[in-house]
Amino acid sequence: MRLRHIEIFQAIRQTGSISAAAQLLHVSQPAVTKVLQHAELQLGFALFLRVRGKLQPTPEALALEREVEKVTESLQGVRRLAKSLRRAPGQSVRIGAIPALALSLLPPAILEWKREYPDMACELSSDHSRELVQKLLMREIDLALTLNFSGHPGLTTQVLANGVLVALASKGYWSAAEINRPLPLSELAGAPLIGLSSADPLATKLDSYLENVAPPPRVTISVQTYSLA
Repeated sequence: MRLRHIEIFQAIRQTGSISAAAQLLHVSQPAVTKVLQHAELQLGFALFLRVRGKLQPTPEALALEREVEKVTESLQGVRRLAKSLRRAPGQSVRIGAIPALALSLLPPAILEWKREYPDMACELSSDHSRELVQKLLMREIDLALTLNFSGHPGLTTQVLANGVLVALASKGYWSAAEINRPLPLSELAGAPLIGLSSADPLATKLDSYLENVAPPPRVTISVQTYSLA
C-alpha cells in the first residue's frame, strides 16, 4: 500500500463512506473512489463492502489496520520532528519534568529563571521518564528533569543534585526518636507498602534493596508518581 492508499483507507474507516472521506480530506469523491480501487487492485482483495448504505471493512482490511496505524504513527512522528526542526533556536525553551519534580522543583526554578530572562518564552510539561526520553529524541522538548536516569546514546545527561531515598508513613507510625535515625530495611519486613510502578526510574533500585527483606513487604498498591503515593 502506498501512503495515499493508507490515507484514503483511514479516512473511510473513520467516516464510514466515500463521500464523507472526500470531505474530510478536501478532495473529490471520484478521487477517493479511484485511489481505493487502485489500492484494492494492488492488494488483490477488497477492503470494504457496502452494507446498509455504509462501507464495512473486510476481514482482510481489519487484519491490515494495526500495521497501517503503525505507519501513520511513524508519519506523525516525522511531521512532529520536522516542525521541531523548523523552530528558530534562542527564542524559547521547552522543559519537561517528571510529575514529582514538575510540582516541587520546577515552579520556583522557573520563577528565578524568568527574572534573569524576562523576554524568553518558556513551555513546561510533565511526563513520566519514558515519555520524556521519547520527546527529547523527537526534539519536542529541549531539556528534561528526571530521577536516576541510566542514560541513552542519543542524549546528553548531567547530574544536578543528589538526594536520599525516604519512607513516608502516617503521623504516629514512628516515634520521634525513630524519625531522627536511618530506617533499617528490616523494619519494612511484612509491612503494608505502597510500591513504585516498574515504569518509575527508582523502582528497580528499590526492589533490589527489598529483595533481602524477609518476609517481604506486602505491596498491594503500586503507583507511578510519588504525589499519588
